[in-house]
Amino acid sequence: MTTRRAGLLTLAGLVLVVLVALLVVVVVRHDREPPEAGPTPAPSSAAPTGVPATGSPAQQRALLAERVGYGAGVTGGAGGRVVRVTSDADDGPGTLREAVQGDDPKWVVFSGDASIRLDSGLAVGSNTTIDGRGRSVTLTGPGTDGLLLDGVSNVVVESLTLRDFGDTAKTEKNDMPDAIHLEGAKGVWIDHNDLSRTGDKLVAVSGGSSAVTVSWNHFHDQEQTFQIGNQATSEQSADQTVTIHHNFFDRNGYRMPVISYGRAHVFDNYYLDWRLYAVRAERRAQVYLEDNVFEAGRSKRAVVTKPGGDGCNDTLTRCDSSPGALRSVGNVVDGAKRIRESDPGSVFDPAATYRYEAEPAGSSLASSVESGAGPR
Repeated sequence: MTTRRAGLLTLAGLVLVVLVALLVVVVVRHDREPPEAGPTPAPSSAAPTGVPATGSPAQQRALLAERVGYGAGVTGGAGGRVVRVTSDADDGPGTLREAVQGDDPKWVVFSGDASIRLDSGLAVGSNTTIDGRGRSVTLTGPGTDGLLLDGVSNVVVESLTLRDFGDTAKTEKNDMPDAIHLEGAKGVWIDHNDLSRTGDKLVAVSGGSSAVTVSWNHFHDQEQTFQIGNQATSEQSADQTVTIHHNFFDRNGYRMPVISYGRAHVFDNYYLDWRLYAVRAERRAQVYLEDNVFEAGRSKRAVVTKPGGDGCNDTLTRCDSSPGALRSVGNVVDGAKRIRESDPGSVFDPAATYRYEAEPAGSSLASSVESGAGPR
């Protein structure tokens, strides 16, 4: 009897052990498996709109995946240290000025919204990304320069608002400070920014700057908007290469851009109501103008291919009245004069230089550019 009772107890114990093991398996499977309501969505490497950039590897990869054009090889501060801006002051610990110094790779992000008034131009070092995604980051500099990219390489400027540099009352007289000035820079990507009201240009590219892409920016409230090349650096300017795509040029004066001597691929931009003209190719520049939307207002001239006046600079020390070469492909003009090409056979073919896909020009493109341009 004792032996039988012991056997029953042993059997009960084994049953209990088996039940406990089964319970553990069920619990573990419940913790590890997704619910039956549907599959778990794949994680996205891109930061959703409005989410602050942290400089994480995933966010870096997501941004760099959008590169197109001459600046497609720009990496900025990818793989370097992440630097966080914590102060709105012009200079000192935690400031943007401190963050962008030096040529070591650095990805600059912002701990919160920022409004920074510059006391002098902000010199940006090589191998730098300034990433304002998900924050409201505004830079101003009445009486002075904005971002200075002089002799540097591999720089990304992303999702900033830049306004009120120099003397904005003198914008028609070339008051020198620009919002972003490139001088002999190699490899620059200016993307998703809001630029307005400067004494001279919102973006100026000179001194042989090359491998530049300017994309998805909102240009507004400005007379002289965007200049590539000039007579003072004509020899270096001949080597300049710039891609300009998906920008919203919103009721500006003129020069969107003006190109002298270098090469520019201008595609999928939306031009709305300019005062004098939208695009100018002059002084032996080559411009491939592709699938842009021109919606005229105050002026009917969308494109010009000769310098104004006698072709001389403001001080009359240099004069070059030679025309530029321009090829027009797939552009749509609404209320403007027909675009006249100029020596189109001499214009370079961007498709032979880099890979890209141009969207057909039309109302859909104009709407997407208008809504998508600017900081995000």
